[in-house]
Amino acid sequence: AMVEQALIYLPGTTDRPELSSCLLKSVAASTPFPTIGLSYCYLTSGDSFRNGKCQSLVPDYGLEEQINCLTEQHNDAIDGGTYGSTHFKEDGVTKFWETVDPANSITARVGSYCNIL
Repeated sequence: AMVEQALIYLPGTTDRPELSSCLLKSVAASTPFPTIGLSYCYLTSGDSFRNGKCQSLVPDYGLEEQINCLTEQHNDAIDGGTYGSTHFKEDGVTKFWETVDPANSITARVGSYCNIL
């Protein structure tokens, strides 16, 4: 039989599903459909650090680029991308965050999970 619904828990970008195992077990026990905590390619620094990196763009490129950077950090995690690996801190060496391979993106992993169901 085809599964019509599933609950997919996405932890924060620097968190892991196993840290929410009690929550996942409780939800799974109380819902009639499959429940999974989805691990995905995490961006390599926490939200506040990435936000600070994006804010560092304002003096040279303006507020619009900060907004674009904040958007791109989520796009990289959701669909995969290279924005973070092509932008650097003031030292000119440290990447904002690593490249996210599209195969490790949230979109790809949700698709893989749905194919298993």
